[in-house]
Amino acid sequence: MRFSRSLGTFTRPRVRVASSALPLHPCAPFSLLVALRRRVTLKRLHYRSMQPQFILSLFPGLDVLGRAFAWHGHTVVRGPDLVTGDRIEDFHGLPGHVDGIIAGPPCQDFSTLRRSPSTGHGRKMLIELLRVTAECNPTWILVENVPHVPSLRRHGHTFQRLDLTDRECGGRQLRRRHWQWWHQLGHTLSPTRLVTPLRGHIAAVVASPWSKQTRNYNELCRRMGLPAAIRPAGWSLSALRRAIGNAVTWPMATTITIAVSQAVAGPVTSPTCLCGCGRPVRNPGIQATPACRKRMERRRRLPVDAIAID
Repeated sequence: MRFSRSLGTFTRPRVRVASSALPLHPCAPFSLLVALRRRVTLKRLHYRSMQPQFILSLFPGLDVLGRAFAWHGHTVVRGPDLVTGDRIEDFHGLPGHVDGIIAGPPCQDFSTLRRSPSTGHGRKMLIELLRVTAECNPTWILVENVPHVPSLRRHGHTFQRLDLTDRECGGRQLRRRHWQWWHQLGHTLSPTRLVTPLRGHIAAVVASPWSKQTRNYNELCRRMGLPAAIRPAGWSLSALRRAIGNAVTWPMATTITIAVSQAVAGPVTSPTCLCGCGRPVRNPGIQATPACRKRMERRRRLPVDAIAID
């Protein structure tokens, strides 16, 4: 991969695998070597006749997830955001104009790092998100947030909730995110995970103002796996540091983008884990890991915090 600091751009490398050219994302030279080392099936990185999607990105911030979708050939439009002075309460969608919606609603009320009582703003934003999705009525919806966020339910859509860590995607942060997915035709996500995560890790980039992590913004972007620092015009350095701490890491964003592109192209034919994590299994109706079995046990014992809309 060649990167030009003067222009802030990079060229996409192409690696020939099994007599076909495979376009790779900026982390590909690193993650591809890891995949080869861990014997991850390379054919799963291919798109099955990828269909470009028109995607609406809600609560974008720096929109690292939206940039990953745009990198892979999709068209992404960004919705309202407080950093631009726009409120989602004033936003209304039109049905039939959007193929998919990606969103990362505020997570502060559900984060384990919160030291004060919840304000209720996070749950209010989840309700607004469901309102916009009902107005747009897209084919699929993808929502990213912290593990303790309530589950969102949409009538007429198949629901899937899975967890994904940065290390499983080729990164080095101890950073876990929960992804909620709906699809009208029942297609599910099956992201490619590393069988054995990399040895060693680095501290997760957080948006907390009392964090003792480095204040160098370029270094924070490097920890997030970005090939170049994102610097929107007019943003202060403190706002950039908060935004990058709330963003999705680049390895995780590209991994979930490939999974969504494959799910949009067609349903997963091989059996996957019963808990909904998307991990492949030999026989249907079983769990892939001990953590999956524990997750199913908790779902049977504990009530599920969910927000639903027709």
